[in-house]
Amino acid sequence: MYHGESPTRSARAGIVVPRYGHTIVERNRLKRRLRELVRTEWMPRARTRQPPQEVLVRVRPRAYELNGNALREAFGKCFQGVE
Repeated sequence: MYHGESPTRSARAGIVVPRYGHTIVERNRLKRRLRELVRTEWMPRARTRQPPQEVLVRVRPRAYELNGNALREAFGKCFQGVE
């Protein structure tokens, strides 16, 4: 995961979901879940920080196996100590 100062005037996030042998349907489902977590968990905090922050989330193979709550918990752990 990359986390740093954004060269733009607003916070932004990118999500990378490699195939890891999964179908496009599974990849898209995981991307949608992660975009929602970025929108609800990270963006509200990132918008208040100055200078604006940016983050790049790269999925590991285990993420495909996680349910909603476990994914939210893992997502939150990524940002502990970063903010």
